[in-house]
Amino acid sequence: MRPAASGERYPRATSTPRLVASDPSGDPKGITSKYDIFQGLGVVLLVLGAQGAIRQLIDHDNAGLLGRLPGGFAVSITVYVLAVVIGAAVAGRAHDAAKAAGRRS
Repeated sequence: MRPAASGERYPRATSTPRLVASDPSGDPKGITSKYDIFQGLGVVLLVLGAQGAIRQLIDHDNAGLLGRLPGGFAVSITVYVLAVVIGAAVAGRAHDAAKAAGRRS
């Protein structure tokens, strides 16, 4: 910020305002960002998919969350595997984006 000119009560900001809140020291690491939320959702999707796929492989009749899905074993195991892949991709991309933003080391 530039110094206040005579007659101005508050100095004007000359830089672009930040879109994320930060602690008083200006360090954004203390706050939750969209990357943290996406990484958490990706991990949840990965865990639910992996747990469902393992259960489905051990007991073919127990479809878990996808019990009402038509198509039987092949369709439900495919959906569980897709959930694992999508969850891993979302969590990985969120981690990489947070790392690029300086939120991870």
